[in-house]
Amino acid sequence: MKNIYPKSLLLLIVASVVGCMHSPIPRLYLLSPERGDAEITAASSPGKSLIILRPVVMAEYLNRPQIIIRRGEREVAHAEFDRWAEPLKVQAHNYLVEALASALPAYTIKSLARGEKTKHLFEINITILTLDGAPGESVRLRAGWQIFSMAEDLRSVVDGKSDLNAVCLEPGIPSMVAATEVVLNQLSQEIAAALTQHYAPNQPAQ
Repeated sequence: MKNIYPKSLLLLIVASVVGCMHSPIPRLYLLSPERGDAEITAASSPGKSLIILRPVVMAEYLNRPQIIIRRGEREVAHAEFDRWAEPLKVQAHNYLVEALASALPAYTIKSLARGEKTKHLFEINITILTLDGAPGESVRLRAGWQIFSMAEDLRSVVDGKSDLNAVCLEPGIPSMVAATEVVLNQLSQEIAAALTQHYAPNQPAQ
């Protein structure tokens, strides 16, 4: 039977198959909280007042698996083969639950499952506007956040903004991931400081 496909097309198909066979395998990264599981922490401290961290909101450009590289003031790029193992907003939320628990040991910090009802003292809302950087340089985080008092009908009692930077101690993506953890820790410290400045631990909001 006569070959109806031109040689050039066959060569292109073969080249594509060979190229796919040799494509680099993506590297996957996870943020590593300092403490154990947040739900275990919450369950083991029933006498503490409860603070709920609402799901973290992120700028849309961060809602992708690839790690974002900052190329300039108005330019970013995607590290195609360096990716988050889970969505960044999920990882950031879980990390901040743990970081806030470390920064506010007088309270229990947890997320609220869908449909779950709790008796809690405060709710914290965080919106991350910027979270990117460059390997071997630094990572920047810009965020707005609010602390809502349940005793005051969910009125926002503290409104804050954070603009944080952490140096990447080594070249490469792993150092960027470590610097991301540093700025998230810094954010939790700023929020914890604002809350403790307004309210003594385990005392109802006035």
